[in-house]
Amino acid sequence: MDEPWDTLKAQILVKISAVINPCMLCFDNYLLTYHISRVLPKPGLSLSTQADYDDMMKCVNGMAAKALNVNINVIQQVVDENEKQGEDESELAKSKSKKLWELEV
Repeated sequence: MDEPWDTLKAQILVKISAVINPCMLCFDNYLLTYHISRVLPKPGLSLSTQADYDDMMKCVNGMAAKALNVNINVIQQVVDENEKQGEDESELAKSKSKKLWELEV
């Protein structure tokens, strides 16, 4: 059951909506990474799938620290539909992105 992952995605979409209020809100339009201070250095690891979330939680649950900061970076993928036709989508996404904010949970 991936209820915690769905809850995290929903919370992130709420934050995105509050920060930039996009016309269309789609989780796939954003690249998420996470890092843990003094444990997992920046830029961290991907947080895009249930498996990524499970890996993050294994790391968090395996730590002895009571007060742990997990930093989640949200990067908006800027894709122009006209340019997308002639280029590989992953290459275009790498070349055009904008960091929106960093969330500490």
